[in-house]
Amino acid sequence: MDELEAEQIEPVGADSASTDPQRRQPLYVRIAATLAAQIAHGDHPVGSLLPTEAELQQRFHVSRYVVRQAIQHLRSVGLVTARKGVGTRVEAAHATGRFSHTMHSVGDIRQYATGMRLEILGTDETTLRGSKAALIGARPGRRFLRIIGVRRRDRDNQPVSHAEIFVDAAFSAIKAEIPTVGIAIWEVIERHYGETLVEVEQQIDAVTISGEHARLLEVAEGTPALRVIRRYYATGRRLIELSINLHPAKRFSYSMRIKRDVGTDGTAPERKRRR
Repeated sequence: MDELEAEQIEPVGADSASTDPQRRQPLYVRIAATLAAQIAHGDHPVGSLLPTEAELQQRFHVSRYVVRQAIQHLRSVGLVTARKGVGTRVEAAHATGRFSHTMHSVGDIRQYATGMRLEILGTDETTLRGSKAALIGARPGRRFLRIIGVRRRDRDNQPVSHAEIFVDAAFSAIKAEIPTVGIAIWEVIERHYGETLVEVEQQIDAVTISGEHARLLEVAEGTPALRVIRRYYATGRRLIELSINLHPAKRFSYSMRIKRDVGTDGTAPERKRRR
């Protein structure tokens, strides 16, 4: 395969919001996709080093920042590793699709959207300020597409949670598709924009349900509940989505398995003796 011509990577311009998903993708995502295709084709074999940052800058006519984002994107899907003073080494010919986080796996998060449907009650674009910005962990003044709805179980239509979902306004074009899909919203973002989910933070608080939330969830006011806040981060630890889910306690449980750390020889670490 000949070296990629720079003009093959179209700059993100005013028409980047067109209906062509590839043209909506960030520039670094398109560069990463080109490199991934070359790796799969064998132009950069497993064990070899990718061209240097400077060489990639020159080849694609982009800044070092864009190149580093593209490399990070490849790292996040397991194609390469990068070490200072060594370079970017190809580790696999194809993306592993593996995802890990502090809870268990992306399969668990994906399963959350399986067997349920999101009944959308309303959408709008909002600018976050004050306590809501603080709760979400976003800078005040940042714009999001907000989706409000109730998740219902397919088999009996029972409301499982009240959902308030915030999606980075850069991805607001997914709004029309959300009611028709049975997958997680972050998967829609990945599919249409080429982003890669690399990290999820989850926070669980004990609360009570009141007002309109109680009516929508068909429970009495004051019912104990769990509020589950999930923050979804893409390459560069950019917040692309956040969800606030309010679950009546009797309709939701969360479990996780924790194993004791072991040493490299398989033995448990020694406890420090008290003096």
